[in-house]
Amino acid sequence: MGPFGKIGAVIAGAESDDYASGIATQNIYVVDEAVNGGTGVMLFVYQKKDVVTSSSDSTTTTPINAVSLSLTGGVGAHTYMVGNDNCLVVATDQGPHTLIIRKSDLSIRLIGGDSPPEAMSSITTDRNGFVVMTSGYSPSTSGFLTLMPSCYGDGDGGGGEFMINATNGVSTGGVGNIVSSAIPSSLATRVQIHPKLQATPQAIH
Repeated sequence: MGPFGKIGAVIAGAESDDYASGIATQNIYVVDEAVNGGTGVMLFVYQKKDVVTSSSDSTTTTPINAVSLSLTGGVGAHTYMVGNDNCLVVATDQGPHTLIIRKSDLSIRLIGGDSPPEAMSSITTDRNGFVVMTSGYSPSTSGFLTLMPSCYGDGDGGGGEFMINATNGVSTGGVGNIVSSAIPSSLATRVQIHPKLQATPQAIH
């Protein structure tokens, strides 16, 4: 894999297993946030193939696609990326825009920022595939947009809302992470869990 200017984020797709042949395949998605050392951003897609026998496991990784992303990056940028069964959601902290990339054909939809525009500060997801995209770094300027697992809009609002899941920890402070208050006073006031109705995921702000 590579070479890359600077890897900003990496995520794996669902694994497909052929038990009869002992072959497992999986797509790997890599965002280069500083293409050729500049501010360009690209998504590279690789296919990882494992051939498993009773005595060995051999792995090969093959590039299968590359797409230029209309985002601003750089060696000092922070890239945010999550994925579900249908799409990837990608942004950097260098601008207010988020890209929704359909996994089936790598078609791209651009979602604009708040008004006035605020830089993206996080993208989080849960095990059901719901996604929250958050912009801004303080309660007075933060806003969010949620996506359904289909990767279409579900709602929006003000504040630094985000998702939690059982496999990845989410920081609640610091540049490039979730900021729940301008000056966090205590864990009790920084982290507040509010269950949503029905089967939708929990939200934290």
